[in-house]
Amino acid sequence: MSVSYIDIDNASFELQLTLTPEEYAKKFKKNVNNFAQGVAMKGFRKGFTPVGMIMKLQGNQLLTQTLMELIDEQSENYIKENDLLVYISGNVSKNAFDEVDYTQLDKTYIFSITYIKYISFDLAEFAETAKHTFKKYVAQITDEDLNKEITGYLFRVGEVAEMDNDVPIEENDMVNVAFTAYDKDNNKIEEVSTDTAYLLPKLLVDESEKNKLIGKKLQESGTINLLKAFDKTDKKVVALQVLGLNLTDEETIQKMPDEYQFTITGIRRRVPAQLTEEVIFAAFPKAGAETEEEFKALFKGYLENQAYQHSKQLLKYQLITWMQHSNYNFPEEILENNYNRVKATGKSKDMLPWEEVRESEMKNLRLHSIVQSILRSQDIKVTEEELLVHTAADLKYRLVQAGYPESLEIEEEMAINYLNSDKEYGSTMLRHIATEKALDYLIDEVLEPEIVEVSLDELMNK
Repeated sequence: MSVSYIDIDNASFELQLTLTPEEYAKKFKKNVNNFAQGVAMKGFRKGFTPVGMIMKLQGNQLLTQTLMELIDEQSENYIKENDLLVYISGNVSKNAFDEVDYTQLDKTYIFSITYIKYISFDLAEFAETAKHTFKKYVAQITDEDLNKEITGYLFRVGEVAEMDNDVPIEENDMVNVAFTAYDKDNNKIEEVSTDTAYLLPKLLVDESEKNKLIGKKLQESGTINLLKAFDKTDKKVVALQVLGLNLTDEETIQKMPDEYQFTITGIRRRVPAQLTEEVIFAAFPKAGAETEEEFKALFKGYLENQAYQHSKQLLKYQLITWMQHSNYNFPEEILENNYNRVKATGKSKDMLPWEEVRESEMKNLRLHSIVQSILRSQDIKVTEEELLVHTAADLKYRLVQAGYPESLEIEEEMAINYLNSDKEYGSTMLRHIATEKALDYLIDEVLEPEIVEVSLDELMNK
């Protein structure tokens, strides 16, 4: 078999394979004999069906199978021997085998296969054209920022206390409320009334409605427009999110009035913790801090690290967006055929039609191809240890979200078993780690972003 390489453009190439009778005829006869041994046709014992009869029924199909096996074998060998970097392999089109004829074993067949190759990403060119295109947001932690964040932390670790009868409601309180709905004839509507609702005044978007709660005390009453208070127009949303009622009856929902009568049945308030030695130790147990000054220094370092990590993530987001919208294009026919081939296996039942995913597929291909080009050019590899560490961290996060304690430890064996049981998850995790390593390299070694100074609040809210 002869194989010819044809460079199409910076995103694809073609292999042209020529198969002569000397190359396929012997293998074809072997495939026919192997097939014949397993055939049991009426009137013949298994394995004794005449070859001529098998050829008449299955000859072209068996010859096509033989040609495909040789194409796969030789193309893979050529790619390996010539160290070609292939992202997606194309398929020989079905109509390429229309001329296959088992009765003419002296024919020479020529097949062409188009491949999508990895982008050759020029880092030096990128560094020059991208200079100051990207923004790195930097926040200086002021004393005001530090004191504000420490105050917030002390509130978070403080206790929640029930307020007495003479304590008025404040904006940050959690208020238990009994809501009563009345129809136009002033009759109570039982279905949409509740004694177990609660409100957070700070979440009410309408100030006039919020002020109907602020200053109220236990057992005091009033009226409130819930749709206006939450700026909602859908009564279902108010029923579910505010009143806690899972209503499906449209007629019942339509009975819900805008105005509700409320009675305050409980007021809970988070009382901030005091900056004691116990609280300081709990915040930074490994640092051995004992004094308020040491606590503030450690807390400032914590905020600086948070700001740095957030700034880096913003920069990574800019890079990913740029990569996804870069001007690299790929042969869409190959992409569509590859996508539809996966879809046809039925392994991913929720796969949408190609037309609906085309843009996202193209974005992902640009991103991953550039990432792989960076990793190859700098000889950056994802190690097995990195894969296990990231998998363990991901598993722990999922389990904690499901209710397991923060102290849960994920053993290495558990991570290995999970990766072995779900190959698709492993591939996804590898792509994630590879992307992170490529982006880290760009940020640390290549990029010269524009430095933009912002406040801590601005940075963390971007």
